[in-house]
Amino acid sequence: MNSLLVVAIGILAGIFSGLFGIGGGIVMVPAMVILANFPLLKATGTSLAAILLPVGILGVIAYYRAKLIDIRGSILIATGLAISVVVGAWLAHTLPAGLVQKLYALFCLYVSWTFIEPVEKFKKYFGHKKEEIESGRRGSANQAAVSSQSGAAETAVAADNSLAGAKTGAKAEASGIAQPASDSSPSPSLQAAATSSRQLEPASPRPHFLALIGVGLVAGIMSGMFGIGGGNIIVPFLILFLHYPAKRAIATSLGALLAPVGLPGVIYYYRAGTLDLRVAGMLAIGLVMGTVVGARFNIRTSGETVKFLYGLFLIFVAARFLFF
Repeated sequence: MNSLLVVAIGILAGIFSGLFGIGGGIVMVPAMVILANFPLLKATGTSLAAILLPVGILGVIAYYRAKLIDIRGSILIATGLAISVVVGAWLAHTLPAGLVQKLYALFCLYVSWTFIEPVEKFKKYFGHKKEEIESGRRGSANQAAVSSQSGAAETAVAADNSLAGAKTGAKAEASGIAQPASDSSPSPSLQAAATSSRQLEPASPRPHFLALIGVGLVAGIMSGMFGIGGGNIIVPFLILFLHYPAKRAIATSLGALLAPVGLPGVIYYYRAGTLDLRVAGMLAIGLVMGTVVGARFNIRTSGETVKFLYGLFLIFVAARFLFF
């Protein structure tokens, strides 16, 4: 197998890992199958071994300093991962090869859906269109009324200001106390803005420990079956079912994947002879290199575009396993 091709696949996986906070297996497995003609089972085991390195340590440190990571949640999820990853590896070797390919195709479609987000894009597109139409109608209908009422409103405001000034002056003369030039107390609008700014940070959830271990168990089975880190399972589960804020979910998932939780599955693949350690080492080197590139790429480039294009690629991968 071409070493440069293997390292290139690892770099590509690392770029996506740095961009989207994923382990990289969802890139490496289909790339090895399609570009390097690896059997699916061997590509899965080799990918699982390649992502044992703690390539996300810098991200975990940054999230910890920002107080975004839920350390308790990371530990409990990692526990579930370590327990069940070997179950996923066993299922991958026990189930018929054709069924495993179909399941992997469905998983690719699931990840593609989360990357492309067609429902959100549909709502956003037609929402903007509707707002533009309604805004145009309101603008044309209210333009004449606004112009005709502006003069009367200005006159009324001036009259009210002069009357208020006269009353204030009379009170000051009667009491002998000078009035301040302006009111030093904050306006209601400023008070509301301050209150709103304090409420921007959502409360951190603290779900039951069994729920967090359960998330790890599900992610571990998927990780062992498909050679992924598990972030594509953990993050949506934390957000949808345990009501984590998005950043906290990503940070907690990254912390759970920092430990070599996939080691039991890797040992299972190695004993079954469906693991290439040399290729896994080269993929890991490329993965580390690509993660740095991906992090820098994330700062300078629109990640949504890359995410959308990769979602389309996963649809192609799913079609390959379903029909060919």
